[in-house]
Amino acid sequence: MGRKIPEPIRRNGRNRKAKSSDRDTTGTKRRCRSLRDMALEDARITSFKLKWYSDLKAELGKYGIPVADILKLAKLVNSLKQYEYNVENVINEFSNLEDLRLEHQYLGLKPKISPG
Repeated sequence: MGRKIPEPIRRNGRNRKAKSSDRDTTGTKRRCRSLRDMALEDARITSFKLKWYSDLKAELGKYGIPVADILKLAKLVNSLKQYEYNVENVINEFSNLEDLRLEHQYLGLKPKISPG
């Protein structure tokens, strides 16, 4: 049998192992907290985006606009920029177009631009 290790040295070795184990546990806890925080942030962002989409869908639904038509709506809004989003200017322009269509129809001409 081998030599016996003196008690103070044996205790010191156990303390080193315990300290090393504590550091590993602390690092693991820190990584776990970080992962938890990232998952919570992702969930918060996802929840925010879902609510935004749901609210947008509901608002468009009030006007009978399906979400699938949002690209058409975006193009329309972009076109309205030339009228500086001024409702009166837009209404006047559409009124003028309607008058021109009626005039063409009266004269028996085919419109180059189809209505709607």
